[in-house]
Amino acid sequence: MKRDLTVIGVIPQYPRHSQQNIYAKIKMPPVGLLSVMSQIAHHPRIKEIYAIDENNYGGPKDSEGRPDHSFLQDRQPAQITLFYGGMSNSIPRMYSVASQYKTFGAVTVAGGSHVDALPLEALQSGIDIVVHGEGEETILELLALWISDSGVSLNRDQLSPVQGISFFDETGAYVFTGKRKPIEDLNELADPDLTLIKFLKKRWSYVPINRGRGCNWNCEFCIVNKIYGRYKLASAETTLRQLIKYADLGYENFFFTDDNFAQNPDDAITLCRKIGDYKRNFRKKLDLVVQVRSEVAENDELIDAMRFAGVSMLAIGFESPINKELRAMRKGVTAEKLITRSHKLSNDFYLHGMFIFGYPLNENTRADSSFTIQERARHYIKFFKKSKIDTLQVLNAVPLPGSDLRARLEKEGRLLPLSTVGWDKYDGLFLCYDP
Repeated sequence: MKRDLTVIGVIPQYPRHSQQNIYAKIKMPPVGLLSVMSQIAHHPRIKEIYAIDENNYGGPKDSEGRPDHSFLQDRQPAQITLFYGGMSNSIPRMYSVASQYKTFGAVTVAGGSHVDALPLEALQSGIDIVVHGEGEETILELLALWISDSGVSLNRDQLSPVQGISFFDETGAYVFTGKRKPIEDLNELADPDLTLIKFLKKRWSYVPINRGRGCNWNCEFCIVNKIYGRYKLASAETTLRQLIKYADLGYENFFFTDDNFAQNPDDAITLCRKIGDYKRNFRKKLDLVVQVRSEVAENDELIDAMRFAGVSMLAIGFESPINKELRAMRKGVTAEKLITRSHKLSNDFYLHGMFIFGYPLNENTRADSSFTIQERARHYIKFFKKSKIDTLQVLNAVPLPGSDLRARLEKEGRLLPLSTVGWDKYDGLFLCYDP
């Protein structure tokens, strides 16, 4: 069987104003798309498979200074194009590029939280197939249906048996094939291969390590547990193998993408001890950044293990110093607890605090919170000083598609129309709702 097919993955570019956002300034690719691509990297019919990160791209560009996809298609025509649709502010660019690849004759597939929540929008904007939830198993089933001796054929009548996708059938009717069963064992997946990204402009600021998925908490503004459900994780051995691969390539800075690294404390302790042993045995200087909740301060054994592994920075979603807002978020903690825990953690780690300024309260509590902007700012400043946070990230609340926050604001009639505030403004720098 000859290798004659090309698959390209596209991580769409942020809009210009979002490039001042911390997520754009830090050069680090999203792992989800690369994990999906890694499952088919050695398919017997695929000759070339690679990804383009438009936010870190040093290849040929078009007249507007953006990646020149026409050049890439002329160089090596792609029959299948996979898109990362997880960041709402890059969705307009994704639709533009997807429409371009449709004119090239490629099959276009998108996954990620935005298209997961709004599949009809995606299917009307240049996407042939929307993948809901995890895509690693789904892509294998789709390839089995599409690939024939003559190449790639999108036969829509054959797609219904594949669970977890949306598409338009041959009559133009919308079809959702039902929710797919979550992947049970992450250790059975091929490791995400970040080297699939080509034409890099700069080395990554941090290498992302995808250890676990999902969350056992239920914050109103978040979509993680809506996509992945309860937390699950790969083994310490699988995770360490990923880290060693990129350490051997000369990378020293690593970022764990788990929304809460300490969600399973015992496994986190085991992993940290293995990383610490590896560093010492092979004389590696590795620096780790993890995202945690403040509850990690209650576990001294985990704190010691993280220090042993080389965790230097904790990124903590404090979200607000105001208890009414924390309750509205369903954060499950008080401002007083946050200060006590943060004060303790500051003795061992550099603390990066993430905040949502002026969280939109619900109809029942809005009247109880009448802070002026100045009063609210004073609450924040007082909290910053007491908690000994080193760096701050303060953004507006973003009513992400699929979140309970968006559903509530929509029910209350407070979402601003997309004609006024488009998806490109959903980056935390703009107000997307009536405050």
